Amino acid sequence: MSRIGIMGGTFNPIHNGHIKLAKTAYKQLNLDKVWFMPSKNPPHKKNNNIASENHRVNMIKLAIDLYKEFELSEVELQRDGTTYTVDTLAYLKEMYPDDEFFFILGADSLINIEQWYKPEVLFSLTHFVVASRDDVNKSELYTHCEYLKNKYTNVNISILNMDKIKVSSTELRKIYRDYNHKHHNIDSKVYKYIMDNKVYN
Repeated sequence: MSRIGIMGGTFNPIHNGHIKLAKTAYKQLNLDKVWFMPSKNPPHKKNNNIASENHRVNMIKLAIDLYKEFELSEVELQRDGTTYTVDTLAYLKEMYPDDEFFFILGADSLINIEQWYKPEVLFSLTHFVVASRDDVNKSELYTHCEYLKNKYTNVNISILNMDKIKVSSTELRKIYRDYNHKHHNIDSKVYKYIMDNKVYN
C-alpha cells in the first residue's frame, strides 16, 4: 500500500508555495509520492485568465523536474466535461484500491469546502491535509476543523506544521501581465517559460 499525496489545482502558474507545501506534506505525513494534478475546467473558477492545459502541464513538469518524489498526474485533464474533485477521488480509489490518498490544500479551500460538490462524500474518500495561509487565522482553522468533524462522518484532517504560504498565483499573474519582471517566488525555469511563451501577456 502506498501513501499518495494529491496536489490539485489550476497551477496557473505553479509557484514555490506549491512546492513548499508538497515537500512539507511529503515529509510530515511520510508519503511515498505527491501527485500534482492540474484541473481541466475548475467549476468554482469562472476566469478567462487561465492558461491553456498544455502551458500549465509544461510549467508543472519544469517545476517538479528535480524531485523524484513528485509526479504529474493528468487524470483530470483526460476526463471529458467538467471535473469535480469527488469524482476524481472516487475514480482513483477504484483504480488504486490498496492505496491511501491524502488531498493537500490551503486553509482557505478547507474553509470553503462545503461549497464543493458533494462534500459529505469527499470526506469518505480522502484524508485532508491543510496548510495555513495569510488570509486564514490559525484559530479559525482549528475551529472549522472541529465543526466539520462534528457535522460529517469519516472526517480526517491533518494541519501541517509550517509557515504560512505568502504567495498566490493571482499575484504572480498580475506581476507578469502588468510589469513583466522576475519574481522570486517562482522557479527560474517556469519564469523563463512564461516569458518566452507570453503565457499571461
